[in-house]
Amino acid sequence: MAAFLDPIALRGIIEELESRGEKIKALYAVPDFSNPTADSLSYQARTAMLSLANEKNFFVLEDTAYRYFRYEGDAIASMKSIDSSRVFLLGSFAKSIFPGLRMGYVVAPEGAGLMSFSTRLCKAKSLITVNTPALCQAVVAGLLIENNHSLKELNQPRVLSYTKKRNHMLECLKREFPLKARAQRAVSWNQPAGGFFINLQLPFAFGYCEMRECAQQFKVIVFPTTLFSLTNEAANQVRLSFSNATAPDVTQAIGRFRAYVESRLQ
Repeated sequence: MAAFLDPIALRGIIEELESRGEKIKALYAVPDFSNPTADSLSYQARTAMLSLANEKNFFVLEDTAYRYFRYEGDAIASMKSIDSSRVFLLGSFAKSIFPGLRMGYVVAPEGAGLMSFSTRLCKAKSLITVNTPALCQAVVAGLLIENNHSLKELNQPRVLSYTKKRNHMLECLKREFPLKARAQRAVSWNQPAGGFFINLQLPFAFGYCEMRECAQQFKVIVFPTTLFSLTNEAANQVRLSFSNATAPDVTQAIGRFRAYVESRLQ
């Protein structure tokens, strides 16, 4: 999506809200390999976002669920590390250890003159969930101790596995949708540096009806990006997921999707 967490576009939305007497209090953001596009926010865009947060007096809820799954390039500084006073850093053990764990963590804003969010969060959580199950906490603690207290080290084998899966899906896309005249393709896609998804741009709109047609007639499920959006900017985009698929599955699925695309272009 062209306007992924665009600070300029966000300013416009905030000012429109302010003109109606409303106020933004917090922004939820997944700056690293966001679902569904696997786009990431650049360092410059992160600093611009934080500058806007200071100017307009709102907090950023920085979800780092996919941050550990980088396959190439250098990591970009988290917004929390750039401005700790404006950011709630949200982390997940469900993605970085295993989904059934359903456990995460929050690092609240810090700095002179700030109220103690940590104390208030702990009190609110104790009233809502009573307590995180002791067994889940023990699983996380044990795995961290075994891996030198590093989620990065713990996930290294998975990162290598996901890298191979991403590369295989990209190879399948290149083979099934080859370059045509003027080095163009009927279907184009991004090459995300991390995350679990690849985003495709199609030459036609792809929504819920098209998803059902593709699944029923060609036996492959492809998710429209519009299902993740409140706007219609992504009407021609779809999300592909490779994290839980084998190489043969990916090969077969991309071949079937090519057949669907060709049927639509006839």
